[in-house]
Amino acid sequence: MNLPKHYIRFELTMPSAGSWNRKWSDANNEHYIIKSFNEKTFKEKKNNLIGSWCYSWNDGWTACVTGEEITAVESRRLKRKKSSFLSYDWMVDSIIIHGKIVRPDFDH
Repeated sequence: MNLPKHYIRFELTMPSAGSWNRKWSDANNEHYIIKSFNEKTFKEKKNNLIGSWCYSWNDGWTACVTGEEITAVESRRLKRKKSSFLSYDWMVDSIIIHGKIVRPDFDH
């Protein structure tokens, strides 16, 4: 059996908000996803998992995702807390696959 051995916490922040008051209304909440990887996948994708990536839209908004390795104990603790990635899960998928945030083609 190939059990997960590496846990990555991806956290979402919006450091640049294109709102009228330049603030993100959800900034006081934590937004993260925990992903687990077996040893082989972690070694292959490590450079795509740990670090920081940002994506900017033309309207002044910028989203940043930070990936950091955490322990299994920390993963269990965080999974008990409520968190949402606000439909930006595609950013984490893109980071894992491409090593950067690439906007998916939503027109298909």
